[in-house]
Amino acid sequence: MFLCIEPLTTETATFIEVIDPANCTIGFIAEPLEAYTSAPTLYDLFNVPLVEDVQTMFMLGFGLPIIAYLTAWAYGTLINWFNEPDENNTNY
Repeated sequence: MFLCIEPLTTETATFIEVIDPANCTIGFIAEPLEAYTSAPTLYDLFNVPLVEDVQTMFMLGFGLPIIAYLTAWAYGTLINWFNEPDENNTNY
């Protein structure tokens, strides 16, 4: 939700008035502060992760490539076992 902020000038001071965005004529539209409370800060970026998050990252970063390599090696060995030449055919 956006807010329309218009200057309100009296004889002694100038104030800021927040009105409905549909009636905004002279001011500008601003986003309320609540929209920025969910933005990540430097503290959030450099915060130490939880143990469960580190375990998940390790499994994805190390375990998954090892499992993929071993699975590919097993399939390659099985495929090559069926492609072994017999005594009449020396071509692969």
